[in-house]
Amino acid sequence: ANEIRLLCTITRTFNHAMSKERDAMTSGSKTSADAAKDPENPLFGIFRRIWPCMTHIAQKFSSYEKITNVLGDFLTDAVSIKGNDGSAMSLLKELSDMSINIMGIAANGDEVSAVVPMLGFAREAVDLYGHLADNDVADKASGIVSTTPTTSEARQIIERLISLGVSALQFSIIKANNAGKEQGRGQEPVETGPEQKTQVQNKSPDALSGMFSLLTVCVQRCSLLLIQLPANPGNDREGEGLFTLSVETAASCLHEKEVDVARSSMIFLKTVVELKISLSLDSTAESGSNATRARLIVPVVDSAIQRVKNDVFMSLISGACGAFPREVLDPAASVLFSILRILPAEEAEALSSAALDQKQFLLGKEAQTVVLTVLGRCTKGIVPSSLLMDCFSDLWQMHQGDDAGAIAGGDVIMEFARKYRA
Repeated sequence: ANEIRLLCTITRTFNHAMSKERDAMTSGSKTSADAAKDPENPLFGIFRRIWPCMTHIAQKFSSYEKITNVLGDFLTDAVSIKGNDGSAMSLLKELSDMSINIMGIAANGDEVSAVVPMLGFAREAVDLYGHLADNDVADKASGIVSTTPTTSEARQIIERLISLGVSALQFSIIKANNAGKEQGRGQEPVETGPEQKTQVQNKSPDALSGMFSLLTVCVQRCSLLLIQLPANPGNDREGEGLFTLSVETAASCLHEKEVDVARSSMIFLKTVVELKISLSLDSTAESGSNATRARLIVPVVDSAIQRVKNDVFMSLISGACGAFPREVLDPAASVLFSILRILPAEEAEALSSAALDQKQFLLGKEAQTVVLTVLGRCTKGIVPSSLLMDCFSDLWQMHQGDDAGAIAGGDVIMEFARKYRA
């Protein structure tokens, strides 16, 4: 493991030096003719010599957590190495093959923790090459024959990384969805057997938060590719796509006790809603690549949001009433603010009233009216999201302790009303 850590340091150092060289050329101190004479990035030569050894380590020792962790660091550092299109794509393929092999070994052995470092690599790969994959999908959807083989190759690689990365976590996803069905409205989850419960607690959290981080980058960089992926390789039944499954899983994880899981699921949901907002205007255009992309993406996003928005709304409000860890209040408020922006006023008001009628809200009718006013102003877009974050923080604080219901109608509520009715 120490030797691989040294290789990571070498990779980062060389990469940093080469980045300075590229910056110098961009600034004009180095001409393109000079760049054409540059030798190949020295890291490519190093990798060719050590690759058989690295492959052997990945195949034989990836069941060891220390080895998998440092291999994940190495892959993540290496994927950012720049070169010409051919050499960079060749490197991406080799790195991805190693990552996929490790994920396959981990999945077969139910070693979910070993998938986590590979998700970090997949996230970096999508961030760097996801736009190429998405362009290939868009070209094919528009009937354009691509003259750049790089985009097609990038699509194949990125598609495999996303599909197999999420597929390796099917155990965690199923458990999260089952737990979410019980927790969606603030209920306690149904107890499972001791062995199952240990597996969920010990293996799922890091894997789920890593998956949501990967999916968030996918929404940002290759949303068109993401919505077309099946939930399982070889399964493309309508309504069971990977994107829809991911949104449903995120909705089920809002009340996760692990802060990283809850926060990453909220960030993913917010990114999905913001994608809809950004593409809604493009979908009204008559032509153009953005219009084509929007017309393909928006219906799928709409359908996924429609399936979870009621439960998400209820969960976010009940969470603000003391159920969430304090650390996730801001992302929770941010998700709700984004959802309110896309709902018709009547629907937003109805959902807000129903959410505040839940038994978790203990502050009485006056406080309920104040919160309804705040949510209504968010729906109209006349206040910033920070106002809802402050409101969530105050709600959460007032619900702490066993006597939360006793403050209804008291001085604390009057101060709360003065603060948010201004």
